[in-house]
Amino acid sequence: MEESGLVKKAPEVIPNVYHSTQVKKAYNIFNFKHEKIAGDIYVYLQELIEFWDWKEYPDFTRFKLKPDRSSVIQGKVIFWEIDRSTMTKARIIEKIEKYLSYARGNNRKFNVIFAASKRRAASIAKEFASYRNPFVWFAAVEIDQLLNNPHEKIFQTIDDKVLSIEELM
Repeated sequence: MEESGLVKKAPEVIPNVYHSTQVKKAYNIFNFKHEKIAGDIYVYLQELIEFWDWKEYPDFTRFKLKPDRSSVIQGKVIFWEIDRSTMTKARIIEKIEKYLSYARGNNRKFNVIFAASKRRAASIAKEFASYRNPFVWFAAVEIDQLLNNPHEKIFQTIDDKVLSIEELM
């Protein structure tokens, strides 16, 4: 298929990963890791997930919002942000504010979960206190904990609360 031009090998990604030549953004070593984490979250939480998507919807783009993933778990909408320690604090705050604008603009309630490394998850969770609101419940989770213990109390929320995914719902 590669020889016929239907797929292209992603550079620097091992094991070999191929993508369509028609994709907007081809895989590279950096976005591959991001997408792998998103895929792992889906696989490890699959028993709970009712809906999972990556598309940019017009109502999101109107608010310049692009969740890494959108999901429905136990009837609740959850937007996922995957941070591989590449987002600045300012960028995280910008995302939080965009989610709040989206919620207010659409009169919607939902959760936003930032999945990150252990130190980053704790740091991100500290930002939530400034953004108390009736629309959006923010949580941060360590990726390794999420993949190994998805039902445990691992989701850090406002005021240093740590909840299970069932309690978030």
